Amino acid sequence: MAIEFNEINDPKSWEAYFKSLLKYRYGQENVFDIPDQNEGDWGVECYTACGKVFQCYFPEKNHSVSKLYENQRKKVNDDLKKLTVTNAKIWQEIFSNQGIKIKTWVLATPRYNNKLLAQYIAKKTKQTRELGLSFIDDDFRVSVQTADDYPVEQHNLANCFTQLKIDVDEISDEYLAEWICEKVGFLADLHPKLMILADGDEKEIHNQKLAISNFYLTYQNMLDVLERDFPQIHLTIIDCVNARKQKLKQRISLFGKGKAPSTILEDNIQQLENDLAQVMPNFFGGTRSDMCIGVIASWLIECPLRF
Repeated sequence: MAIEFNEINDPKSWEAYFKSLLKYRYGQENVFDIPDQNEGDWGVECYTACGKVFQCYFPEKNHSVSKLYENQRKKVNDDLKKLTVTNAKIWQEIFSNQGIKIKTWVLATPRYNNKLLAQYIAKKTKQTRELGLSFIDDDFRVSVQTADDYPVEQHNLANCFTQLKIDVDEISDEYLAEWICEKVGFLADLHPKLMILADGDEKEIHNQKLAISNFYLTYQNMLDVLERDFPQIHLTIIDCVNARKQKLKQRISLFGKGKAPSTILEDNIQQLENDLAQVMPNFFGGTRSDMCIGVIASWLIECPLRF
């Protein structure tokens, strides 16, 4: 399957990505696209030979939970009406000619985070069944799906991205200072390492603590994005990082100070970046570098070993 993505950041790229997930799941020959260049898509983006109908919705990034729910609810209502009322005769002809009864209508969206939508689609399920349409199965259901419902397919598509960048919010100075004050115990193992790395310079120790804490928090935020949007890639990266951390611990435990601490860290950043380049080849180099530095920051904070 010849597919290539730059990134998923608008309705069209989301539609293309989700349809690709479906074609991996059901087989390309069993997924039927509905072109929307002329008179729209009649309330259906695509459907499968097994009777599942899909409609995509990509929300704006700044939607609140309540606003997202309102827009998703409207999308469900409007497009189900296109399927079952406005264009019912067209769909009756299409599905009866193909011998297909619609068992599920799915809203395919990147985010689903409001239980009120579950309540609403249950209501729409009942209403649609009561219409008594011949192309609607007796056990018809309305559903909501995200890419997380297709973990294996996401993994298969991971290498189809030409460039993938993880964008996270910057850590504010105020939040960073407050976090450091709250995490005195958590950061206890960091100070002895900074004493060595900064050669006892208190000002430099303070600056490095700020920088390392910032790297750590940014890395955790990047992992959260990966776990949410690319769970299979997230698991692969965690395995890769844990393997590198274990090697670093063994290096410190067995060989002590054979090299200067800064040299050890520099070597492992490069080795980790090489490891990550193999498991996430389609990520921007800057994203991999940020992750590598975050991993080292995590190790400096969490590992009880001393240089």
